[in-house]
Amino acid sequence: MAPPPSKAESGSAFSGVTSAQSTAPSRPSKSRTGGPPGARSGTPTPQHVQMELKQRILFALGRLADRDTQQIAIEDLDKMVETISPDCVCVFLSCLYDSEIQQKSVVKKECVRLFGALAHLHGDLLVPHLTKIIASIMRRLRDPDTSVRDACVDAIASLSALMLCPPSSSSSGFEKENGTQNASALTLATFSKPLFDALGEQNKSVQTGAALCLARVIESAKSPPLSALARLCPRICKFMSNPNFLARPALLGVVGSLSQVPLCLCFLSPLFRPSPHFYVFCLFTYISL
Repeated sequence: MAPPPSKAESGSAFSGVTSAQSTAPSRPSKSRTGGPPGARSGTPTPQHVQMELKQRILFALGRLADRDTQQIAIEDLDKMVETISPDCVCVFLSCLYDSEIQQKSVVKKECVRLFGALAHLHGDLLVPHLTKIIASIMRRLRDPDTSVRDACVDAIASLSALMLCPPSSSSSGFEKENGTQNASALTLATFSKPLFDALGEQNKSVQTGAALCLARVIESAKSPPLSALARLCPRICKFMSNPNFLARPALLGVVGSLSQVPLCLCFLSPLFRPSPHFYVFCLFTYISL
């Protein structure tokens, strides 16, 4: 049998093992710092959520142009409108603005319809964007397709019904920010100014669409400011008496809507050529207001 190793030999062997272990490369430790807070906690950041939503919206808008996927795209967009968070409304609107470059009428029509759907479900959130939304609708109003024009008329009606609501209602953002009658007059001017600009264009289709929109604005307004409506009447009379105006039948709808307001009848009198008794009636009506 071989003699057991001495203490010196065993000590030198042990020290060799420990030195080899100490010189072995260590594994790199995972850093616990750096990166966005959402990545560390596992929750997506607001920027990531908005980017993902934008991609989903653009993908659905692209599928509208294909007849096979059109209905699925409409359902997806409606579901996104219903479940969208307040901080993502501007992302949705931006995608709808950018869709103006689409050439197919079905895409334009559905985008305009989505403006009305957003107004119905998220009305207060659209108040800061109202001017830009109306401008986008007016650009689509020039489309020769009548289905796009009808969608524009419906969207304008939905927006005006929401924004021109009674002062006692809590659903209008303009009333909250600017007061009652002044806010209503401001809102009516926001709608009427681009519509009157369109009425001045020498294009029968555009004039017809603008007249239909203006009539729906007046009809949909639940509490329109009478003084602001009265200021519209002389301009309507001027268009009706202009021989170069091409959309008189459509503008008659505006005259009919304004004639429901007693104060406006006085300003529309050049169109009706009334008797002197009519002016007496208007005077008593005005005094009784």
